[in-house]
Parts: sequence; structure tokens; C-alpha cells
Amino acid sequence: MSVAVLIRLEAKQGREADLIALLDGAKAYAANEEPGCEAYEIARSREDPASFVIFQRYSSDDELERHRHTPHAQQLGPRLQEVLAGPGEVQFLKAVAHLERKKR
Repeated sequence: MSVAVLIRLEAKQGREADLIALLDGAKAYAANEEPGCEAYEIARSREDPASFVIFQRYSSDDELERHRHTPHAQQLGPRLQEVLAGPGEVQFLKAVAHLERKKR
């Protein structure tokens, strides 16, 4: 079964667009360079525009570890620190079910 990561981040005031750009770049990298990445979603709070949640799903623990050790992921950390209000909250999860729609 897949493994998942849930990340909560808070952008510095006025740096929300910068955070979105960094996260969107990370999503694009995962989509193009990480075949073990099954899902990568970025969501923004409706109540607090500086609050974001990222959901990632990987096909296995090994694929998650590969992701964590890519040069892209290693370089992203320091860049995120420039735009974040504080440390993020990260949860590692074991997926128990997910919806997969068939393309029509």
C-alpha cells in the first residue's frame, strides 16, 4: 500500500506567491522526474491565505526515501526557509484507501 506525507506550512506575510511558486515547481519536478509519486496536491486555506497544506503519496517507502534524497528536495529546504513564517508540520502516513477515477 502507498505511503503519504501531509505537510502544513505558513508563509511569511507577503510571501504567499513565492511559496506557491516553490511548491508548484516541486510538484512539477515530482510529476516529471519521480515515477513513484502517485499524488502531489497543494491546497490553501480559505480562512487564512498564508496557510497551506501539501499532500504527497508515494508507491512505497523506498520511493518516498528516493524523493527525500533527490537534489531537488535537498535544495528546496533552504529556499522554503526564506518564505516560511516558521517550521512546517510534517506527518508520515500509511495510505489505507484512495479514490482513483477512470479517465473517460
